[in-house]
Amino acid sequence: MISLKNKIGADKILSVYWFAILFIIAAGILAMVYVFYNSPFDVRQIEAEILSSRVAECISHQGILDSKWVSGNAENSNSLTEIQGTIGTCQTEQECQKIIGTKLVFIVSSVKNDLGIQNIDESVKQEGVAENFECLVLQIATQESSLHHCTNFKDENNNPLYCDSNIDGVFKSSGDEISYGVMQINIGPNAHKGKVNPENFEEGIIYGVEKVLIQQYKENKAGKLFEPTNKVYSEWKAAIRGYNGWGLNGDNSYVENVIARREFIQNTFPEFCSQNAIVEPTLGNLETECSLDFGSEFDDEQFYVQVDFYDLKKFQYENRDGKKIITSGHLKTISDGNQNLKADCEIQKNDDFEKQAKCSEGSFYSIDENNNLYVIVISSAVRKTEKNART
Repeated sequence: MISLKNKIGADKILSVYWFAILFIIAAGILAMVYVFYNSPFDVRQIEAEILSSRVAECISHQGILDSKWVSGNAENSNSLTEIQGTIGTCQTEQECQKIIGTKLVFIVSSVKNDLGIQNIDESVKQEGVAENFECLVLQIATQESSLHHCTNFKDENNNPLYCDSNIDGVFKSSGDEISYGVMQINIGPNAHKGKVNPENFEEGIIYGVEKVLIQQYKENKAGKLFEPTNKVYSEWKAAIRGYNGWGLNGDNSYVENVIARREFIQNTFPEFCSQNAIVEPTLGNLETECSLDFGSEFDDEQFYVQVDFYDLKKFQYENRDGKKIITSGHLKTISDGNQNLKADCEIQKNDDFEKQAKCSEGSFYSIDENNNLYVIVISSAVRKTEKNART
């Protein structure tokens, strides 16, 4: 009987140790899983490189470039790419205005289809403010800066965009305002401070179109009173009025002045703005054209990709501080995604910030069906996806 009791007691003690061991093992497994999954992991750099690679494969298959990427609509005699490829330097102010304006049209046409406004060209023309949407933006840029991006209309190399991305050389408005660039984006604390880099020619134009002109159109197209003159503006006239502002310190005749620029723009850019002229949108939706699956749980687009095409025969670059800087003008630029991520890449040329987008840039050579040689530079940026959201 004593032996039996001791055996039962031993079994009970063994059971306690058994559960204790199981608890320790389970706790260890949970701790390892917690440490593993709680540790941030960053795949943005890899994703940016994969994005560039996918786009490269899309536009150039086995080293052959599909001509649609550089020629646009072959039936359009006013092909933006053809015109873009013939310009670069200028001698007179008028020639420089022509270059700036043509590049502006090129940029605006690439985003026009993404603005969410149906029959945008028709609505602009029917209201009598411009021949089409691109020409309306040209008229606004002419009123704002006389189609100047830099302080001087050209430098010693006859380059009208010599100051691009250099705020010290960018055309600045007179007076107390802090407005820069061809679209004169105001970066004052009560305007667009911290939202845009207007010294970047392309970024300033896209921001002025999307975040100022189009936003004003959508908010006030039903009609709004301009109190200084007691006039009510609606539709595109409201958008123009809003571009200059609705307050007391603006140009009271701004709408009328912009519309009055129509004849000048028609004479300067007949290929785009003559009567019944239509600017064919440039191919720019890389996400669709290249079947890029970049779904994210975030509302904003979390990627940016830009493709620059250069004529190999005219391609030039120089080394600055160990980095290759392209000095020749590109034939065409196609971009897609969140334009704001481009600024992250500019900043990271000097510093690396953990929570900014990770960027990748690469280049390769290609040839089209007509044996034209190109240098293609692809820049990409990735910020957040569902898998790297904790970084």
